Amino acid sequence: MIRFFRTLRQRLLAENRVSRYLLYALGEIALVMIGILLALQVNNWNETRNNKLTEQKYLREILTSLEKDQGRTRYLKSGRAQRKHDALQHLLGYLHADSTVADSTLKLAFFTSLMTLSFSYDKGNYESLKAFGLDKISSDSLRPKLVRFYEVTMPLSQVFLEGGEAVEKARREDLLQQLRTFTFQKADDGTWFPMTDIDFANLKEQEAFKELIWLEMEVSANYLFRLENILERFEVMIAEVTTEIQPAP
Repeated sequence: MIRFFRTLRQRLLAENRVSRYLLYALGEIALVMIGILLALQVNNWNETRNNKLTEQKYLREILTSLEKDQGRTRYLKSGRAQRKHDALQHLLGYLHADSTVADSTLKLAFFTSLMTLSFSYDKGNYESLKAFGLDKISSDSLRPKLVRFYEVTMPLSQVFLEGGEAVEKARREDLLQQLRTFTFQKADDGTWFPMTDIDFANLKEQEAFKELIWLEMEVSANYLFRLENILERFEVMIAEVTTEIQPAP
């Protein structure tokens, strides 16, 4: 093809047909420009396609993180915070009941009421998306929602849930210290070792026990209320991300 155009150009010049040569030259320039534009168009199409594929990859990874965090939060609410709350209700019933409760039942409720709660979430995939470029998210609606969710909503939720944990932990340990009895026992080899126990028989008579129940009730109520709110936010965010994910080809 190139040889054909070169031969044609040389023949037009040799025949001194200037007007036709100029038309030929303009046509050749037009063909070159069309070729360049087509190449640019193909390049832009490939770049757009690659960006879309990468965007979909990150959105799917974020969706996976959201669903896992939602599952962990559900377990934290039902498997730990609710169990802690139920155990505290049982202890409150014991506190106001005239009848006695078996030590094994009381111990189970007591130690379940001391169950620690710790909320966490995974923002690793969001950080990867940030490094890739949040502007690559094509949805102008989803982009600010992702930023707010991971930069504001989740960090604040963690602060509200665990902000007073250090103070509560210190007070909890102080109250448990008041409830414990300390003794020393002698081993078969003649050595002595310290032992700590809680006097469950006289537990309801101790003010430290009542204060401990009140403290743990505050903790569990706060977690149950805020975890329900967090679960609702996960539900909304999952729906938003799912809307922007295209079916796999």
